[in-house]
Amino acid sequence: MAASCGNKCVKSIFWLLNFLFFILGAVILGLSLWIRFDQSTVSKLAQSVNIDLNIVPMDTYFACVLVLLIIEIVAIVLYFVNKTNLRDMFYSVWKTELIGKYSSYQPIKDAVDKIQIGLHCCGATGCTDWTLMGSLPPSSCTSCSPSMTGCAELIWNVLEENLIYVIIALAIILIIEVFALIFGCIVISGIKEKRASE
Repeated sequence: MAASCGNKCVKSIFWLLNFLFFILGAVILGLSLWIRFDQSTVSKLAQSVNIDLNIVPMDTYFACVLVLLIIEIVAIVLYFVNKTNLRDMFYSVWKTELIGKYSSYQPIKDAVDKIQIGLHCCGATGCTDWTLMGSLPPSSCTSCSPSMTGCAELIWNVLEENLIYVIIALAIILIIEVFALIFGCIVISGIKEKRASE
């Protein structure tokens, strides 16, 4: 059941991303055709806001992509260095924030019930999490046996099993960002050369 729920989620996300890329592609195609066939509007726009000589937006873009790239690399390194600490922190947050506030906050109760029913799990690391927090396991814990897998444990294990896909996705994103930085440098140097020649 957990696998079918995960598959539905992945299919939905995949469909949504494909739809967004289709829309973005259509917008880019429309803008490209407009620029290709109506160059007078583009040149008027460039003259009015001085786009061709303004380096500040390019510098800002370059800085933002560079900061994003550094943050991603630091996050990847921290993940591999502190994997066990992150796992323990994930379990701890699940226990304190979701199990601890289960009875006092209705949206948390609804979310935890849906997760426990959908994934056939109970608590963060098992049914004993509920008794350690001073409450009985809710009815959404379908079976409360000692061998019952905890929800946080199950989610972490799925992430660990699919880590290669996460790494591939991150590598693709990092490569795209590196190319964005390279092309940003090329555009910035081109703008500076054009300014120097005038």
